[in-house]
Amino acid sequence: MTGANDISIAFHIGGPEPQGDPLVQSLRKSATELSDKGVMVRPPAKYREALSDLMDMQVNGTLTPEDQETFIAKNVKYKRKDTSHFIMSDPNLLGRGLDVLGIGSVQASAGQKVLSLKQAIGIQNLELFIGICHPASLLSTEFEKQDADWDTFIAQTKLSLLRWSFVVQDILDKAPDTPVYVWCTENTALTWPEIFCAITGLDDTLEVSNELEALEGVLPSKAYDSLKNFIAERPHLTEAQRREVCTSFYDCFASEEDTAVEIDLPGCSQDQMDTLSANYEKDVEALKKMVGVTFIG
Repeated sequence: MTGANDISIAFHIGGPEPQGDPLVQSLRKSATELSDKGVMVRPPAKYREALSDLMDMQVNGTLTPEDQETFIAKNVKYKRKDTSHFIMSDPNLLGRGLDVLGIGSVQASAGQKVLSLKQAIGIQNLELFIGICHPASLLSTEFEKQDADWDTFIAQTKLSLLRWSFVVQDILDKAPDTPVYVWCTENTALTWPEIFCAITGLDDTLEVSNELEALEGVLPSKAYDSLKNFIAERPHLTEAQRREVCTSFYDCFASEEDTAVEIDLPGCSQDQMDTLSANYEKDVEALKKMVGVTFIG
């Protein structure tokens, strides 16, 4: 199929983002530099509806090669014949909120959804990107929507099954030839340059135009200003060297109060929170060891 083998797609499939798509928003701040390197960050509003229709046709068995070719031409390439790498995103592809971790039995279909995505667009060079978060964050978002008290709400949820490793393993089982990149969203401020290089497919010689922006909220203002000045006075630094500088400033000046992720779960017991935290840590270690997964951070 024309267009299926001469391009690559990096697809951000989660985790769930209740408000917008911050990853795409950050990437588009570097749109000019990326375009010069043959990388295109497509605005999600331009293709999500068409992609949903395409995946429905794939599931229903009505998808044709012409449908795929039309989708690639109109919604991916879109007059960009000089571009070979495209970044697309739907952070709710696997489900919204707790759905992605198993509520409503969506977890078991994560791999099938990815397989449907891959078969629908017909692209062989497809890579997946997933930002995981502490399960309590998803519980908090879901609990806010409920009229029930905590005990009633949590009685319907098996904490032991809220595992990101189960989701990723299902994806690997269903689409074993599709590389998966994973990172902890709690650490994005520090790992953003690595995420940027991985999802754009570019090496670390390209300066990430908004790499320091992610640190602005976690460093004291004086430390952040010093970091900006230090980087600005040394334009010869490579991305790897800049990353080392950022890490040093982060380690020296970022306080636990500034970097901690606040999770409001009224009624949640310490034992329940400890269980969620322990399982999250186990997930991170398991993901780091999975064949086919590149863990960032």
